[in-house]
Amino acid sequence: MNLIIPFEKKVKFDTPISEICSISLEHEITKNDSEILGNFLITGTYKEHELSVNKTDFNFTLPFSVELTTRVDLSSLDMSIDNFTYDLNGSDLDIKIDYVIEAQELKEEPIFERVEEESEPITLIEEKEEITNNVVNDNEEREIKSETIINSVKAEDDYISYHIHIVSSGESLESIALKYHITKEEIENINNITSITENDKLLIPLENE
Repeated sequence: MNLIIPFEKKVKFDTPISEICSISLEHEITKNDSEILGNFLITGTYKEHELSVNKTDFNFTLPFSVELTTRVDLSSLDMSIDNFTYDLNGSDLDIKIDYVIEAQELKEEPIFERVEEESEPITLIEEKEEITNNVVNDNEEREIKSETIINSVKAEDDYISYHIHIVSSGESLESIALKYHITKEEIENINNITSITENDKLLIPLENE
């Protein structure tokens, strides 16, 4: 940032002025993130009358401010006087100052906003299909198991009639054996099993029913 800023101010002396003998300009500043504040300090001497040998001191403090429109590195900020003129009109002193403000601008950092990812319903559908497939596969496995049990009956036992019992919730091998007047071991041997679960199909010989 490099700005040349004009400043104009009219100041008035309390007494008549015939001549400005000497004049000087200094400045002081304070700064923050939004503006620069400061004062121009004008000092010098003047004569009240043209033939007077006495000189009178004068000083004026002229405040100024500059609003910063961009973010700058305050440590790099510098101010200097580019031009200073004055004009005496009676007891009025017209001041004109051009001053320069220099500073290194700070780059704006990009702002990243977190975007929440929307869950895809497809994933839920796939999971549902997978669960359904598992149920179907489990049912197919039960059917295959039942067919295997039926086919495993020895050929010499073909003259025996069998009843297919579907296991209900809470049933055990002992309760089923008691129901059909058969031993638990016979059910295990005929069906080639050691345990049962709900909806299993068991072969029960009818001759013992």
